[in-house]
Amino acid sequence: MWEKKYFLIILLFVLFVINSLLYQTIFTSKILSVRVLEVGKGGRVVLIRSPHGGTFLINTGPDASILRALGTKLPPWQRSIDTVLLTGATVNAAGGLPDVLKRYRVAGLIRFGSRGSKSMEAALAAAASAEKGLEEITASPDARVMFDKDVSLSVLSPETFILSYENSSLLISSSTPAGDYVSDGNAITHL
Repeated sequence: MWEKKYFLIILLFVLFVINSLLYQTIFTSKILSVRVLEVGKGGRVVLIRSPHGGTFLINTGPDASILRALGTKLPPWQRSIDTVLLTGATVNAAGGLPDVLKRYRVAGLIRFGSRGSKSMEAALAAAASAEKGLEEITASPDARVMFDKDVSLSVLSPETFILSYENSSLLISSSTPAGDYVSDGNAITHL
């Protein structure tokens, strides 16, 4: 009697897990989410959630205010970011990097553009070396970065870059309004 009861409970649990996995695989939306956030004084960062679940951060803003901005846009249980991309070594682009590395587990750091001041370079190097398992890459200014399948970024200048997803692209610059943007691969919509 008890064996049959336990068998049915285990069977129901296994069927539930299989059903959940199938639902995720079949019905997960293929939407790219882009959030342009204002942080600190004059800082602007871009948080990207790819259709395949990756999380990418472009620049970190001037200070620890990036943590408050990320806290409002990421789920409370998320403590990892796949890649942080720095478009320059200025305080506005990279000043918040040490704070991001302390709070989140970051797998990759990609740096574009020219070197910053000696003090800024020392701070970035110290922050990056303290993070275990961080893969650091220095990219040429005209490089194109593939964030995920079908999602790429081309940096035109430290303040201007193009984010592409399938047949759609978004030009992001210092004049791009802060807010949320989504793309289904054909068009980008500002929410």
